[in-house]
Amino acid sequence: MKKFASTLIIVAVLFVFDLIVKKDDVPINEEDKSSQIMSVLDLVNDEFGLFGYSVSHEESIIYIFMDAAKSEKELMEYLTKQVAKEDLAQYSYDIEKKTSGGSRGRE
Repeated sequence: MKKFASTLIIVAVLFVFDLIVKKDDVPINEEDKSSQIMSVLDLVNDEFGLFGYSVSHEESIIYIFMDAAKSEKELMEYLTKQVAKEDLAQYSYDIEKKTSGGSRGRE
């Protein structure tokens, strides 16, 4: 009886361990990836002078409207630190800079 109980406990522990390991391997779908990128942009909205942004997983484009006085390079560096490189690699970027007077330009 002790062998049966011991075997049952070992099987239960292995089952729980397997569930934990498999949970980490679940792939993130495209909507989750775009939501993650949007959350990162939400955190630095003021810091990088973002007027607006959108992530289209259908088109694989990140659209960003930002203050012309802010650094696009620093924003991109921040994104690559906060979001997995393989997630960002599937997107292209459409970044438009806008001055406080309202004129737009691309960099």
